[in-house]
Amino acid sequence: MINILTVTLPIFLLIGVGYVAAYFKIVGAADIASIGRFVLNITMPALIIVAFQSHPIGQILNWTYLMAYGIGAVATFGLTTLCGVYLLKKDLSTSAIYGMGTSVSNSAYIGYPVVSAIIGPIGAICMALNFLVENIIIIPMALILADAGSGKGQRVSVLIRQILYKLTKNPIIIGIVIGLAISLSGMTLPAPVNKALSLLAGVSSPTALFVIGGSLLGLRLKGMRGDIALVFIFKLVVHPLMALLSVMVLFPGIEREFAIGAVLFASVPMMSVYPIFAEAYQLGQRAAAAVFVATMLSFFTIPIAVMVVHFLLPLGG
Repeated sequence: MINILTVTLPIFLLIGVGYVAAYFKIVGAADIASIGRFVLNITMPALIIVAFQSHPIGQILNWTYLMAYGIGAVATFGLTTLCGVYLLKKDLSTSAIYGMGTSVSNSAYIGYPVVSAIIGPIGAICMALNFLVENIIIIPMALILADAGSGKGQRVSVLIRQILYKLTKNPIIIGIVIGLAISLSGMTLPAPVNKALSLLAGVSSPTALFVIGGSLLGLRLKGMRGDIALVFIFKLVVHPLMALLSVMVLFPGIEREFAIGAVLFASVPMMSVYPIFAEAYQLGQRAAAAVFVATMLSFFTIPIAVMVVHFLLPLGG
């Protein structure tokens, strides 16, 4: 039996350390932002490269996982967008941004520490595959629909080109490409290089959790109404349910570790930069409130998700 608190409590303690450090001004907002860039631009790519070179290319390019996680994310996005339009009577632009919030997880900062504690190094592979789903499918789809809904449909082709150009400069995507190349070639990195990358990879999780805690200090619950509830409820409940249905019904043959990874990554709060995307459509405050509430509630919902996967998808099964 997995001791749920042993897995989750250290994660939230580290988030608490970041919050306390920011509260007592040991670190400022600029420091938190710089540390966040360090995580995303340096330690996470290093983590992916280290993980990829340790696994055969067939295990890394796990198309079953990509489809299982991708279908769960797209289904959540679609359900959220439809509920926004037809239930909350929001315009397509607002509903699409809500859909983004419910279907793109904080895979790097919260998801990876949780998942790697349960399934080990395969968690880094799942995380990298999630980045492909999120950056190539979900985020572009949400932005295209949001632009179309705001009357800027003529800019869709320009938007697609901008997204593709940014992907080529994304350090995470670059790390994935390098890792895939190393795995495909069968080469082994020189010992000093491998050691340096491993040291960077080792600080990725705790540093990421510290950043989340520090980032929570400035968030407020202004504008907390039914539409915000839609976002964090769909993120913490519907998204993991869609992932669970996907791995158990559509892809029952998926390897157990990857099935667990899909469900647990879906169960964590939305990406921390979600309010930045939402701000372009005058939804920044509501998105920030959703991030705040989802992150706080995840202290309770993530342990539940861990218990569910332990019961339905036991590693020994």
